[in-house]
Amino acid sequence: MRVLIIKTSSLGDIVHTFPAVTDAAIRIPNFNCDWVVEENFAVLPTLHSAINMVIPIALRRWKRSILTTLINGEVLTFVNQLRNTNYDLVVDAQGLYKSAILTILARGISAGFDYYSARESWVSYSYHHKINVPIQLHAITRLRYLFAQAFNYQMPTDAPNFGLMTIYPTITKPYLIFIPATTWFSKHYPLTHWVELINLANNTGYTVFIAWYTEIERNQAMEMITQAQAGELLINQGIKVMASWLSGATGVISVDTGLAHLAVALNTPTVILYGPTSKELTGAIGSQHINLQGIEPCIPCRQRTCKITTLSQPLCLANLSPKLVWAAMNELIKHVNN
Repeated sequence: MRVLIIKTSSLGDIVHTFPAVTDAAIRIPNFNCDWVVEENFAVLPTLHSAINMVIPIALRRWKRSILTTLINGEVLTFVNQLRNTNYDLVVDAQGLYKSAILTILARGISAGFDYYSARESWVSYSYHHKINVPIQLHAITRLRYLFAQAFNYQMPTDAPNFGLMTIYPTITKPYLIFIPATTWFSKHYPLTHWVELINLANNTGYTVFIAWYTEIERNQAMEMITQAQAGELLINQGIKVMASWLSGATGVISVDTGLAHLAVALNTPTVILYGPTSKELTGAIGSQHINLQGIEPCIPCRQRTCKITTLSQPLCLANLSPKLVWAAMNELIKHVNN
């Protein structure tokens, strides 16, 4: 069966889709799956053992230079590649206008969230099969439910299987990875708390590597290292290399961001800090992780900026003490070692 998945972004959302792909691959004979994804994440679906071909799209880059894009023929090249195959089923796993347009352009019977389930309701009119999925379910469960209905098999009740191929560690010495960077300001953990965590890890004998992506994030990481007088920058070398680092880490401490969900999918002991987002709806699900939610009464507000504070650091995670976070990390590490 030739299948196309439309799920262009973001990193965490793509990882959340992996268990649904695994479910289908186990249950559908001759499952042959392609995936449309943003070019920045094109490597990510290739980590899943059931993915045959990735079709990269550059919507984010095209928006920044529409005229150049139209002139150089990139869009036409992409459309030709998208329509080069007749698919038995095209699954829109995103439920947004951009993914609905791609679903219409692709060749094949389509399936997606119905009017009451999609993030943008009107897109349901784009699909041949409109599937109702309860919106109160966790994101991973929603996608597993969507695929079960689309492919006509019983909804699995087992734990999510992310289906990732074996990824070998970059180095073998014990180390931790801290991930303080995220595009949502309201998700940030106070810098002073990160400094204390670096010191706690360093005093326990761990080398701490700090992940970053933009130059601003690099500068923030350097400030943490300077204040703690410990820690190292984790060189940004793309998703596949990062997956290797994550797979070999003794543990990961992170704000709610895509790399944290990838770490959980790789079965790395991971503590994730949730402020404005809900651990019940989008929290990591795996075998070796702890989701810590902030304790402010306004949580989860699902807002990118904090509306009730003028502090340089957001309020959401300020009351999650470094000692509490470090205790959670130690609990996971001990559990794995036992």
